[in-house]
Parts: sequence; structure tokens; C-alpha cells
Amino acid sequence: MTRLTDEIIFDFNEVVHGTYSNVIELITKSGLNKMARNEIHLAVGKPGKEGVISGMRGSCEEIIDVNLVRAHFDGKIPFFISHNNVVLTPGIEGRLSSEYFRTIFNRKKAEYTFMKPLDYIMVYDFECQCEDRDKGSASLNFNEIIEFPIVVVDVRTKAVVATF
Repeated sequence: MTRLTDEIIFDFNEVVHGTYSNVIELITKSGLNKMARNEIHLAVGKPGKEGVISGMRGSCEEIIDVNLVRAHFDGKIPFFISHNNVVLTPGIEGRLSSEYFRTIFNRKKAEYTFMKPLDYIMVYDFECQCEDRDKGSASLNFNEIIEFPIVVVDVRTKAVVATF
């Protein structure tokens, strides 16, 4: 196994755990548990996604999307990648807290049964200078972006926390 580091953690933007509906309520309360295994197993994509060959049973009814980057940067939970491309973690005392769940998708109902509220949103404002070549304007073969401001808003407090 290779430990996931700050440099490569962003390569894993979709990390999921498959489970069954009869245990999903318990999992949402207590988190994922390694059970009798050495680690909690996470797939690097949903079943059927190209390149996903291991890490989750195809019969799973619930798909939990794990915020791997957040869990990693909290600094308490180590993650590893196996030779067959499965993300593994011992968690903390054998558990990966549900605070790191982004969504839970029920495959049978084809709907999300849980979506974690956002902490922050980023508002982008693209302003461009464009010219219409059909109206006899000077010839421009591109749109030139002259401003690219961004505002970061804390969703809970509704306060602007950064601008650039």
C-alpha cells in the first residue's frame, strides 16, 4: 500500500463506499466501521465507472461519497491506495466518522437520501470585452477576460470571508 500524501490526495476526487439499505441508518449515525477487516475499503468511483475494478460490491444499494480531502487534511486519519486501486483507511479506532460523508445515493430509488450542507460557496464574476465582427467592429478572434473577481461566502454566517 502507498500512503496518500498532500501532493496526490487531490487525484482522488470521487471516493465511495457501497453498503446496503438495512444498515444505512446505523452508518449515518456512527460512521463507517472496518468490522472484521484491517481497514475500511473505499472505491475510487461508482460501479461501472471506467477504471473502477475493485473496492465495492456491485450489488450495493447505497453509495456513500466520502470527502477524502477534508478527512485527510483534518490530519487525524491516514489513507492508503492498494495495488488494485482501492483506497483503504484504518479510520480512528476502526471508524470513519459520518462527518466526512458528502452524499448518500440510493441506487434502487435513484435519488440522494443525504446531501451534506455546504460550508462555503464561491461566487465568480466573469467580465469580458467582446466585439461583434459582423457589425464591422475591429476583428477579435477571442473574448478577452478583463476581470475575474471571486467572493467566498460562509454559508452559515452569510459573511464574506475572502475576496480576490
